[in-house]
Amino acid sequence: MRQDAMRKHWAAGACLAALLAAGCAPSARMANVPAAPAVPAVASPIPPAASPVRSDAAPPPAAPQSARDVAELELAATRLQAQIERNISEYQLRPHKKFVSSRPGEERFARYEEAWRKKIEDVGNLNYPAEARGRIYGTVLLTVSIKPDGSVESVELDRSSGFRVLDQAAVRIVHLASPFASFPPEISRDTDLLVITRTWFFMRGENAEAALCVDEDWAAWRLSAMKAVRSELRYPPEAVKEKLEGTVSIELSVDAAGKLIRVSVVKSSGHAALDAEALAAARKAALPAGPRCGATAGPVSHAIPIVFRLGDEDFPSGPTLSEWINAIRSKVRSNLSIPAGTPAGAEAEFKVVQLPSGEVLSVQLLSSSGFEPYDEATQRAIVRSSPLPKAAPGLFQREFVLKFRPR
Repeated sequence: MRQDAMRKHWAAGACLAALLAAGCAPSARMANVPAAPAVPAVASPIPPAASPVRSDAAPPPAAPQSARDVAELELAATRLQAQIERNISEYQLRPHKKFVSSRPGEERFARYEEAWRKKIEDVGNLNYPAEARGRIYGTVLLTVSIKPDGSVESVELDRSSGFRVLDQAAVRIVHLASPFASFPPEISRDTDLLVITRTWFFMRGENAEAALCVDEDWAAWRLSAMKAVRSELRYPPEAVKEKLEGTVSIELSVDAAGKLIRVSVVKSSGHAALDAEALAAARKAALPAGPRCGATAGPVSHAIPIVFRLGDEDFPSGPTLSEWINAIRSKVRSNLSIPAGTPAGAEAEFKVVQLPSGEVLSVQLLSSSGFEPYDEATQRAIVRSSPLPKAAPGLFQREFVLKFRPR
């Protein structure tokens, strides 16, 4: 019986060691599990003339444990196993969240989000804060979590407008507009909570002194525009001959639809040929459409850096944005342990904020893969990959979007 108890004790110890090696942190409930009692070490007398300790010497045998020690260890192991089973059950009962990003996604969520946005704008324009009308304008970033019956679980203010009246109005409008439509079957079958993050534009309307418009902001547009301009770049032959290199900063002025109004050089590379090529590429580029709202008062300007560097076989203007992002993905993969059961087609989208040194400041899930363990594992891997690979001169982005899927 004693030998059976000892075997159970060592099996429990091996299980606990494996859990700790896998990085499992004990939960608050596990804090009440009594720790295994320390085994008293056996003091060995030191010989008068001890010879040097050999590195290959066998360790001294462990002192036998009492029946009471074994019983307490068995009890601790039993409680730990029970807690693990409770944690698994609680995890399975957690709501399945779907984060709806501002970029095109699954049609089933896009249709629901469009109806949600229209109702928000209709109710918001009827209940525009009177104290702000015609006097105060600004943008608010808000995250709304919706339950399957269309009721609101929570409203979070992600970025203030700087005006309390607008911040409070945005939250109030959500509650005035609720409940929203119940989830259709194609959404409710695998989603318990729909999380929508959008920018609210309290702005001067085209036919009114004030209007509310809900949409994405210009951050995603800027990244897409930068990629479009770079795709049109060609290294000027005279610059290749004279071995000219440099970085040009150009400013794109666009209307609300993203259509180019004018482009200018705000910081020269020091070489007229490179500056002229950057301007020409911007005029030829097929710029993406801009957000529906946020630019009705006039043109919006965006500065974009263009790098010209000799010696790149694939792209004569130096390392591309995609090459930098791929380097980041490679480092993240080295820190990612893909959870068992992750679907082959899973794809998660994150917004990453970093310093120029590559240190990660924050990671926000924009669009879930639909498999929460994979989303959480990938988010942790991005944080562990700090500092991220540095961008080439002129390519650094403080904020960027990172899509990730299993190999």
